[in-house]
Amino acid sequence: MIPADPLPPIDCTSPIPWSLLRQHLEHRLECARRSLESTGITEAQTNAYRGDIRTLKSLLDLPNEAARRISVTQHSAS
Repeated sequence: MIPADPLPPIDCTSPIPWSLLRQHLEHRLECARRSLESTGITEAQTNAYRGDIRTLKSLLDLPNEAARRISVTQHSAS
């Protein structure tokens, strides 16, 4: 559902720096938000864009989620 990236493709056969992955995810999130705001889309398309946005936001939050887990683990061990 999300329009193609104008960003260079990522080589998924080798480790990807988080900064590059984050850049791609943020671009895709912006594209999905713009698509959601467009007029004339169906309810199914609206729901698909909302799902894409939710997924992309969740992926972008992974570093924060990991930090929260570490914090809880360290606090529990005290």
